[in-house]
Amino acid sequence: MDENRDTFFSAGTAHNQNATRSKNMVSEQKQNRVVTGGLAGRNNLEYYAGTQYSRVINETVLLETLKSYGGKSMYDNGMPVFNYSDLPRGVTTTRMGPASNGLGGTHPLSPEYMFNARREKALRAGLVNFDNTRIDVHPDFVDPTKHFSDHGDFVLPEVCRRTKGFFFCIDPSVTNVFDVPLPRSIYGSVCAGKNLLELFKDENPDMLGVGGGSNATLSDCFNQMMTAKDAEHMEMEKQMAETVFAYDSIDVSDVERKGLRHYGDMDSQTNAYIIEPRQIMKEIQVQTRRVLSQLIEPWKLKRDKIADGKNHELRTSDGLESDLMDCDHSDDRLKELHDIEVTTRERHCKVVKDLVHLHISRIEAAFQSKMDRETIPAGYNAMYDGLKTETAKTVNNTASMAFAFDEYLTADDISVFAHVHQWLGNFFEHDCFSKTLPASNPHRTS
Repeated sequence: MDENRDTFFSAGTAHNQNATRSKNMVSEQKQNRVVTGGLAGRNNLEYYAGTQYSRVINETVLLETLKSYGGKSMYDNGMPVFNYSDLPRGVTTTRMGPASNGLGGTHPLSPEYMFNARREKALRAGLVNFDNTRIDVHPDFVDPTKHFSDHGDFVLPEVCRRTKGFFFCIDPSVTNVFDVPLPRSIYGSVCAGKNLLELFKDENPDMLGVGGGSNATLSDCFNQMMTAKDAEHMEMEKQMAETVFAYDSIDVSDVERKGLRHYGDMDSQTNAYIIEPRQIMKEIQVQTRRVLSQLIEPWKLKRDKIADGKNHELRTSDGLESDLMDCDHSDDRLKELHDIEVTTRERHCKVVKDLVHLHISRIEAAFQSKMDRETIPAGYNAMYDGLKTETAKTVNNTASMAFAFDEYLTADDISVFAHVHQWLGNFFEHDCFSKTLPASNPHRTS
């Protein structure tokens, strides 16, 4: 904090005398503006979260940062690390000093107290969504008694033991939480459906031997196929890249920080790979097509060949002269063929439905992510925001006019296009009229 304050003051004309100003400090402050994102950094924390500490120059700024971290707004206090009313007077005018006994500081804003895992408020702090709603987590994760015994020893919560969802970082060189790699990918609500994962498992039994075949391993393998990126290779590449470039690297442009992508396109004349800024919508499109072409369509083709073989087997079972050779496809004697086709059709419908839901969920998540929104055209973002604004006014937030206004098809034997065409004709015949203007201009109507 003292270093941040000295650096900040050195870069201000009114904050430091010219005779005592350090050129190195001025240069460092310029770099701080870059790695913290400048004025827009706090709105793009996906890129600059790990360097926001350099903004904290005194206890007052620290307290305001903690309020922001806790989700404080004009409506409520959010989920703070402590009750603001319990802070003693003059807490921001009393400097934090080093601990004399090695047990941590005694200042109310000292991190040893604020983020002590034996405090329930420390575990609950910051669990607030962007809309001020509380993030729903398992109650054992925010209960200190589930993490520590009566003697103060750490114990593994039962929910973590049961779900195998707890990991230790054993690398002594990692001293910053932003350098700690997540042991598993974050799926959240955007994940492949049960039917799609089961099909992938059935079609790729040899890929699931690693990791005991758990659900996380199955999802990892599916994502590897969908993104065409091996999770282990990606982690190794990330670690190698971070040796020359990390989240706090100095003198890095936004393009380098946010990354470029290659989506398989090549120049038709030179056969050179086309490298372009990341586009999340293009990524989702390419990956959905890959699932369709590499998983669903090959399986469907395999099932069709099985059906063709069964059809040939049944029709020739009584000889080439049998009437089975020319009977109708709906003949009851072809029941085994019908069963295969029904099974294929039902599973194909469920799998494609899961893929559609995955595709739509990923698009929805992209619009809600600040990082991904930057890669989406501004017009798309405006249309999405307008749609969400209008659907918020409807029943159950639906975008379906049929549900919102109780307007259904008037006939079930015509197509949607025919229904719209019929409605337009009815509108112009009964509701749309023209008004004749005065005789001075008889050729104009409105």
